[in-house]
Amino acid sequence: LGVIKRFVFFIKILIVLSVMVLVGEGTIALMGTKQLSEENFYPKKAVEFLKRENYPGRLFSDYAWGGYIIWKYPEKKVYIDGRMSNFVFQAPKGESDYVFKEYLELNKGQRTINEVFRKYKVETVLLPDGEQESKITKLFGWLMKGSNRQEKSFTKRLEEAGWVKVYKDNLSVVYRKSNN
Repeated sequence: LGVIKRFVFFIKILIVLSVMVLVGEGTIALMGTKQLSEENFYPKKAVEFLKRENYPGRLFSDYAWGGYIIWKYPEKKVYIDGRMSNFVFQAPKGESDYVFKEYLELNKGQRTINEVFRKYKVETVLLPDGEQESKITKLFGWLMKGSNRQEKSFTKRLEEAGWVKVYKDNLSVVYRKSNN
């Protein structure tokens, strides 16, 4: 009888601990969704700016924002988005058979900005603002690219290639080629 009482007591403790973990994890998940809201994670104001300005040419953006831009600005062609990252196919002449690989090489500095942007007629660049990135965006960038320094080196390479900042808000920056 004593063994059964101890077993029941142990089960009750496990249930209480499980509920505590579930409530804690649920709270953390709920707080995380607030950080990933449209206003806090996606470039809502920048997309509104781009729609007002209606710049010609294609748009290059951060991989994490491609789907959002397609949703909010469908009339603008985007260089990359999450729907096709691992597609490897026979692309039309002059385009890459593996765009995601090309995107990663571009971010790592293994391809030149002008080479890729000329190929895809990119005339506008929308990036997360390195100075104001949220913690989750920094983490996502670190997981995708290896470190935050690579993001900054891409911005530096962009500016060295003649691109100028035409817009900045608390989450994002927009660049245009200086002769556009």
